[in-house]
Amino acid sequence: MPVSTDTPTGWMPGATRTSIPASNYSTLSSTRKAIVLHIIEGSVSSALYEFKRNGAQKSAHFIVSKAGLIWQCVSIDDSAYANGLSWSVDHQCWIDPQGHLLKAPNPTPAWQGLTPPVNPNLTTISIEREGHYQDIPTAAQNAAVVKIMQWCAAQYATLAPYAYMRSLIGHCHISPVSKANCPGPHVDYAALAAAANAAQPRIVHAGPFGAIARTDYRAPAPAAAYFAPGTAIEIDDFFQNGYRHAGSGIGFIADGDLTV
Repeated sequence: MPVSTDTPTGWMPGATRTSIPASNYSTLSSTRKAIVLHIIEGSVSSALYEFKRNGAQKSAHFIVSKAGLIWQCVSIDDSAYANGLSWSVDHQCWIDPQGHLLKAPNPTPAWQGLTPPVNPNLTTISIEREGHYQDIPTAAQNAAVVKIMQWCAAQYATLAPYAYMRSLIGHCHISPVSKANCPGPHVDYAALAAAANAAQPRIVHAGPFGAIARTDYRAPAPAAAYFAPGTAIEIDDFFQNGYRHAGSGIGFIADGDLTV
C-alpha cells in the first residue's frame, strides 16, 4: 500500500486510526503467523476506553463494530497486548495472564503455532468484534473481518492462504482456560478463511477522460499518477467517499473516474 502521512506502513487505509498510550502495546514484533479473533463482551466504546486507559496494558490491532466499521489501534508492525502468554521454564508450560498453568489437568493451547518461549503477541494480529460471545456475527462484521484479513495478508505473506487452526484462530485456541468463550461458538472460521482467500481485485477501467491516482483517499491530495482513458486497473479497496485503491499500490482514484 502507498505510504503517506495519513496511512503510514502498518496502518490499514479506510480504518479509523485511534491513538493509544505506549504502555498498552509493544514496538517489538516477529513474523506474523496468525490472525486471532476476539469478542469484546461489550461495545466498541468500552473496548476503546480500556485501550486508551494509560497503564492498562490492554489492546488489539483492530476493532470491528456490528455495523462493520473498523478501528485500528495498533500498527500491524507492532504488537498488541491481546494474546499474551508467558513461558515457564520451571513448569515447562505456558502461563496465561491470569496465572493459569496451561498443562494437565488444565487444557493446553490448541494452536500449534506457539513457539516457546516467544510470547504470541509478537507473532499474531488481533481483531476484536463488538458484542457478546453468544452473539451471531453480523454479515457486516464478517465482511469487515474478511477485509482486514485480506489487507493483512497483502502486508504479511506468511498469513496466506488462510487456514483454520493455522493462520486463523480464536483467542480460545491460545488461552483455553480464562478465554475459553472468546470469540464464541458462532464464528465460522472456515468460511472467513475461504472468503479472504477467494476474493480477487476487481478490474475497472479509467473513464473516458482518464483518471488521476492520488496519494491519499481524503481529497484534496497530491497526484501520484495518471491513467490514460480506458486503462485497465485492479481495485483492491473501496471507500465510502467514492475513492478506490489501485491494487498496484500506486494510489487512490475517485469513483467517478472509473467505469466497469
